[in-house]
Amino acid sequence: PKGGDPPRHWRHALGMTDDDGPVSIATGSGDNMCSALGGGCVPGSGAAVLSLGTSGCIFAASRAPPVASCDTSLAPFCDATGQFLPLACVMSCTAVLGDVLERCGFASHEEACERAEEVPPGCRGLVLLPYWGGERTPDWSHACGALLGITFENAGVLADGAVMYRCTLEGLSYALKYGLEQMAEACRGGAAPEKEFWFEYLLLVGGGSHNRLWRRILATVLEVELRFPLEAESAALGAAFQAGALVESVDVCEFVQGRVSVHEETVGIVREEVDIYREGYKRFKEYGTKLFA
Repeated sequence: PKGGDPPRHWRHALGMTDDDGPVSIATGSGDNMCSALGGGCVPGSGAAVLSLGTSGCIFAASRAPPVASCDTSLAPFCDATGQFLPLACVMSCTAVLGDVLERCGFASHEEACERAEEVPPGCRGLVLLPYWGGERTPDWSHACGALLGITFENAGVLADGAVMYRCTLEGLSYALKYGLEQMAEACRGGAAPEKEFWFEYLLLVGGGSHNRLWRRILATVLEVELRFPLEAESAALGAAFQAGALVESVDVCEFVQGRVSVHEETVGIVREEVDIYREGYKRFKEYGTKLFA
């Protein structure tokens, strides 16, 4: 971060005298940018962030800006370290899941997950497009929700709330996978793509991150390990990191390294379910393209 001593009239407005020593001022940054710092998501860290809120946001530090030829729904932000912070926002997220929870008569997500764990991965061929209010990634404002893949063999489970709940978790996970793929593709346009944009794990935050069944589905659909930061207020922590780096006169990327604590628990890929979800994701994209592209 860059900084400097405040001008005289600022010092007086803050109740400081001319005899008070110098005060360092960090430049500050946006909420997502500070959240990335607070999660240790800086270029070369191997971390990306997935936030499961009313919408799902995925962002990661990149040394290359998104290329213009890719999905224009991506936000080509800059990060707080002088690099780039491409962000994909999926509108269809916890609001959709909450609606399904209520309509299926479950008292809580814990109850729904306990029932949905008994439903086999892939939901017997059913695929849900969770576009209750259109979608931003991809840019399909005209889209709507759709349940597809219904056959004589699986039509009997349509009234089962557990099936619908798990089908929603899978559909939301597929939508997030699409956003992550678009972001990765957009940032790999240079001569050394592996050095420009890559991640080894996802930091999972937001209200939806507490859903244990969703965690397991996400890790397998996205085929990446999930980790969980101890500090929930990552944006506030990132702002503190920026100030700390300024005070110690070190690069903020260097300052952040080793300072982010995560829970010991991680969620890994369930290898025996990978092929099921790859097939489900393939059908998810095909259905969406035919209906809304």
